[in-house]
This record gives sequence, structure tokens and C-alpha cells, in this order.
Amino acid sequence: MLLLVVAMLGYVNATAQNFYWEGLQFEVMSESPATARLHKVQRCLSSFVIPEIVDNEEKQYAVIAIGEEAFRYLDCISEVNLGRVEVIEDGYVVHYSDNGSNSYYGGFAYAANLRQVHFGNLRKVGDYAFYGCQGLSVIDLKKVENLGKEAFLDCTSLKEVKMGEKMQSVGKRCFMNCDSISSIKMVCNFPPLCSPDAFASNVYETAVLQVPEGTKETYMKAEGWNKFVHIEEMEATAVSDVWNDASDNVRLMKNGKSLILEGVPQNTVVKLFDMRGDLLNSKMSSGQPLSFLLPKRGVYFVSVGLHSFKVAL
Repeated sequence: MLLLVVAMLGYVNATAQNFYWEGLQFEVMSESPATARLHKVQRCLSSFVIPEIVDNEEKQYAVIAIGEEAFRYLDCISEVNLGRVEVIEDGYVVHYSDNGSNSYYGGFAYAANLRQVHFGNLRKVGDYAFYGCQGLSVIDLKKVENLGKEAFLDCTSLKEVKMGEKMQSVGKRCFMNCDSISSIKMVCNFPPLCSPDAFASNVYETAVLQVPEGTKETYMKAEGWNKFVHIEEMEATAVSDVWNDASDNVRLMKNGKSLILEGVPQNTVVKLFDMRGDLLNSKMSSGQPLSFLLPKRGVYFVSVGLHSFKVAL
């Protein structure tokens, strides 16, 4: 199996066109449309925004995927905004027969200090993507459709999981060894496919599965979800508040060299990043307009809650 994996990786690396942009390694996925995957992050940042567009040989590529080694073992990162990324690709496991140990490859595998992920437009979380991310406590999977096998295995601090109306499937052992989960909030009226071993056994017994009003009986009959002892219905207003994110109402304006934000909910952290993904400034909203001085003309990213905005000056 190990020889097969190595051979497959050698084939991929030999056929893919690699290029570097601002200390990040990318692989071309397609020339038409021009798309790329983030292959490896070679800069150590605590807060990181994945760029939407990168340049290579006078051509622009949309970054739509994260490879299986991109943030692996990157202990310095605590927060990441996935921007327009749609897929975190499937990882794999290497088994060492001499000592019986396993080594996991996934986009964020072993990023032990990662505490916050803004999933943005992400549709798929691949196999082993967040293996061993022990700093994660809450995940908001608002637009995610598919969760891969063991995607969040050994995320031991994870307490709350929110799944959006587009969720279609939850893979085998997806949340295994996530014994601290106490709340799973579902927005979808029809239960997505769920592996019967997606969660740890104690989670089925102690966590509360919250589902939309009028769907409790449906979840109680659905494979995987019917293992939860505590299933509660949320009122319609509570379902709409699950995401607790009012940044759809944010307005951005430019005034000279300043960027003005209005409509930011109170106690929301707003962060300004340059095009490289470096954090330039961070402010807590008081409910009043916020102002950021932009150091020079260029492209910037602003994160507000679960949303990110691109600004050109």
C-alpha cells in the first residue's frame, strides 16, 4: 500500500505544473478555466486568508482547492479564512507495519493550534482534512455539502458543530474521538446521509442534536441520526439564528485612503489583510462605523464574522 501511495504521488507531482506566489506553492488544476490548488504554505502566520486569485506567467488562476499537505503540521496558524475555496481535497494515511503507527495526510492535519476556520464557500471537506486539530472548538459548516472519512478525527476540543441546509453526507468516523461535542445543530429539514459511526459513542448518549421544527421524527428514523438519545426541535426563529451572522448587511465605502465599514454587528471582530494574506489590523465593532487606514493602493481582504470581502483601492 505504501509503495502504491508513493507511486501515485510521484505521478501527480510529475504531471502538475507547480508555481510559487508570495511564499505559497500552487499547482495548476486547469488552464480553461484557469484554476489552481494551494499545495503548500511555506510562511508561518497566525492568521491567514487564502487569496482568491494568484498570478503565474501573466495569467491569473482562481484558487478553488486545498491540497492534502497545504497546512499540515503548521502549528503557528490559529485562524484561517478559506475565501473562495470550494474543496479541501481527500487526504490519505500511511501505515508503518514495523511499529503499527499511522501518519495522516490532510489539508490541515496536525495543525494543533488552529482555533477558528471561516469556511466561506467550501462545499467539500475531504478525508482526514482536519485530523488532530485539537484547538478547534466550534465549526460552522454553512455551505458544506459533504464531509469525508475521519475529516475531524481526534479534534478533542470540538464542542459545537453546525451543519447547513446543503449538507448531503457525513462520512465514516468523521467526528470519531471528538468526545467533547455537546451540541450538533442542523438546519436541513431532511437528514443528510450519515455513517452510523460518524460520532463517538459517548456523543450519541450525551450530546444534544437540535433539528428544525417538525423534523424530529424524521431524524429519529434516519440511519446515523437515530443513534442520538437527545433530539430536540428548534423553533423557526431559532433555526434562522443558528449562524448568528448579520454581516450580510455590512456596507463598505472608501474615503481617500481609508476604508469605512457600516452595519457591522456589535462585538464582531473585523480584520484587514493584505493580498498576501498577512494581517494588517484588527478591531472590535461597537456597533458604530469602523475605519481602517489603507497603507497604499492595492487589493485588500476584510473578514467580518463568517464573511470576507475583497477591496481594491
